[in-house]
Amino acid sequence: ARNARYSCFSEIIKGRNDISTIAVAHNATDNRETVIFNLTRGSGINGISGIKPIRDNIVRPILCVEKHEIVSLLEKFNIPYVTDSTNSDCDYTRNYIRHKILPLLSDINPSYADAILRMSENLRADADYIASAAREEYRKALKNGNIARNDLLSLHSAISSRILMLYAKEYADAELSSTHIRDILSLLSEDNFAYSISGEYNFLCERGVCHFEMKKKEHLHDLNKSLVLGNNSISGYNFDVYIGKANEFSSSNIYKFSIQTTISSDIIDKGMFVRFRRDGDSYRYGNITHKLKKVFNDLDVPPSVRDLIPIICDKDGIIWVPGLKVRQGLEDKNSDIIIAISVKEPNSTDTQIFTLSKLNAKK
Repeated sequence: ARNARYSCFSEIIKGRNDISTIAVAHNATDNRETVIFNLTRGSGINGISGIKPIRDNIVRPILCVEKHEIVSLLEKFNIPYVTDSTNSDCDYTRNYIRHKILPLLSDINPSYADAILRMSENLRADADYIASAAREEYRKALKNGNIARNDLLSLHSAISSRILMLYAKEYADAELSSTHIRDILSLLSEDNFAYSISGEYNFLCERGVCHFEMKKKEHLHDLNKSLVLGNNSISGYNFDVYIGKANEFSSSNIYKFSIQTTISSDIIDKGMFVRFRRDGDSYRYGNITHKLKKVFNDLDVPPSVRDLIPIICDKDGIIWVPGLKVRQGLEDKNSDIIIAISVKEPNSTDTQIFTLSKLNAKK
């Protein structure tokens, strides 16, 4: 209802030169109710500082005036006004605060109304200063749309949390909750992590550099294409999978940029397919069962790259992950089948799928 109301006001003044400001009638009583309401919700300094006197082109000129004073003046000058019929219904939280909680506060401090007003003004001043400092640090930390993890860690959490909120608003059009902020700050001790926020974006940290990235479409994880001998073009993606006899590979029409391994021809009869990684993926090689998540962590593979690595499988599980070993039992010295994954455009960003191989070689 609030959004609809302000939208209506904005439409009224849209395109007009004689009106640019919207004045609304929030008063001191409304402010007290808001402070108590936000306090019980566990809000931060912005919430418990109450209603802002000015926000963008919206002003509240009678925010410091008590409601009973306003009503008294209206009645004195015979100005008609309307009272919402639900205002007395204590099933609504705000009305319960108004009729049940606020009267009890006067038993503690008869001047509680003035005390809450002073507190709101003091907290708004503090909040404005912290927000100003955060905007300055945000401008310094932001480089080419990225923020270094160490820059966030070097700042007080009061500043870094606000930087994250500014960052999310500008680059993901998202409002981060206190839970989001707390989770992200706790993850900053890691060089690589991915954190999902509501909406279309993930917050990623890759090798100590943080950024927002659009969530990958679900069909990425639905890839499950059967493989046959010869060149298998993977529609919609920038790589092909070639399977063929080792002695034919050098003369085959395959792209130069590729990663290869050899397996025994016995595996062909079991049927092979290619897919992307799934939660819990693991397979055995070198007499150890390796969880892919741990392997990727150990090799420092960025989270955004992990979903782009094609995995060769059969009905018994993973056969091969590019850059790693083939599944135990398939590393026969007489292996005569080549599996090669090739990129169509070596200069494209999709060549990230080969990062794993490069990192593994370094290791």
